[in-house]
Amino acid sequence: MQRLDQSRARTREQLIDIQARLAERRPELSSLFDAQLLMLDDPMLLPRAADIVRGQRVNAEWAVQQVFHEIGAVFSEFADPYLRERQGDVADLVGRLKMNLRKA
Repeated sequence: MQRLDQSRARTREQLIDIQARLAERRPELSSLFDAQLLMLDDPMLLPRAADIVRGQRVNAEWAVQQVFHEIGAVFSEFADPYLRERQGDVADLVGRLKMNLRKA
């Protein structure tokens, strides 16, 4: 559970840093990271992963990946192509979280 919290904190720092650097060079692009920052606080992501870790006694990486599959299934059902494409934002965030879990 501690690794999930550390990964979340490290991911937030990285996203804020990337957003700030983009704001200096390409301000119109910096808002792209707002969605990923919001997803970090979404109860469907890390709290759900924590529930999986506790309930199934699995590691955090596996739990985060399972949550990604659950969320991905929801996004793939959307008829709107824009909303379906948001699955890529979730995939990017999950990849960053898993990378930071390996460092925790």
